[in-house]
Amino acid sequence: MVFYLGDVSTEAATTAQKSAFAAELEQMLYSVDTTTHYVYDYKLTVSEFNTLYENMKNGDCRLIIASYYSNMRVTYTTKWFWIDTIQITNVDSDVLPRYERLKKNVEEIQAGIEAGMSDLDKVIYLHDALVDLVDYRYVAYQSYGACGALGDEEAVCAGYTKAYNMLLNMNGIEAYYAEGNGINHGWTYVNLDGAWYHVDTTWDDTRSAIKGVPSHQFLLRNDKEFAASGTNSHVAWVLDDVSEKSTSTRFSNWYVHDITGKMSFEDGLWYYVDSNNNIVSADALGNKSSVVLSGANLAKLTMVDVEDGTITYKI
Repeated sequence: MVFYLGDVSTEAATTAQKSAFAAELEQMLYSVDTTTHYVYDYKLTVSEFNTLYENMKNGDCRLIIASYYSNMRVTYTTKWFWIDTIQITNVDSDVLPRYERLKKNVEEIQAGIEAGMSDLDKVIYLHDALVDLVDYRYVAYQSYGACGALGDEEAVCAGYTKAYNMLLNMNGIEAYYAEGNGINHGWTYVNLDGAWYHVDTTWDDTRSAIKGVPSHQFLLRNDKEFAASGTNSHVAWVLDDVSEKSTSTRFSNWYVHDITGKMSFEDGLWYYVDSNNNIVSADALGNKSSVVLSGANLAKLTMVDVEDGTITYKI
């Protein structure tokens, strides 16, 4: 295809040229090559470059890209109508070691996704897996990215949110970044079964009733509930990617919001410790609920895991 711009005709980049450019950029990312590369011969327009790079961030290169600082950029210059040079900027020396740590953590989290899980089950599981892994702490610029949460296991709200969104996206669930307008804070806006909900993994980690034990208070809430959800509530927010409001009341009286502690999944059921110190099983919507173990005569129970029919817990 040929485009005519004034008196000059330009031929669009071929599929082969785009693939070759992507391969060169991928090699730069995996080798942390911060030198300037001349790429004029690929004949990529700015629009084509942006599309290609977005596809890489959401495809096979997502984990290496996530291992860089969240303000890492692939900068470029142009010549005539095409990208002339590219360079990776805002890079630290820990990228590759962090990538190995991040990849290991993601693989372990992904290994917990069971074939029978619904999207709702995945939303719960990934929430708990992330909150269990990460400690709230500002270290440096990586704390603002998924690299801090999943690579260093320490992050602030931006890192929690970007990590959770990436895990959701990897499992086919649409999620975007919501930015507080009134408080300096960020959280997840997720599409579940065609309706939008708010999830704040940071506050479910830091505002739990028990230090170091996950809460579920801020999991799948609508606009009205989120704006009235405790001290320094999510008063207002900005969503650059989504215009739809969150109005669903599907989870407004959801039993999960009252659970403090880890939830473990097996064969379609969630196992958790309830407010009466019992280990209870139920599906994600609260059906098939039954007490598995009475904790009436036991010290405080803490759920550890359920695997192959065996429940592991602490007293």
